[in-house]
Amino acid sequence: MVSAGAPGPVLALLAHPDDAELWAGATLALHARHATVTIAVPCRDVERDAEAREGAAVLGA
Repeated sequence: MVSAGAPGPVLALLAHPDDAELWAGATLALHARHATVTIAVPCRDVERDAEAREGAAVLGA
């Protein structure tokens, strides 16, 4: 049975650094308002990894 309460914690495993914002941003941000959200992506390069960290921070993850 699914609870009607607030969203719970999430571990999002994504293939590319910008996938969190592009494909799941609203859902992750909603969950982050109520619980811990962790986003994991493979390392790419210094620039894209930094962008992924910045995007996660905007989502509250």
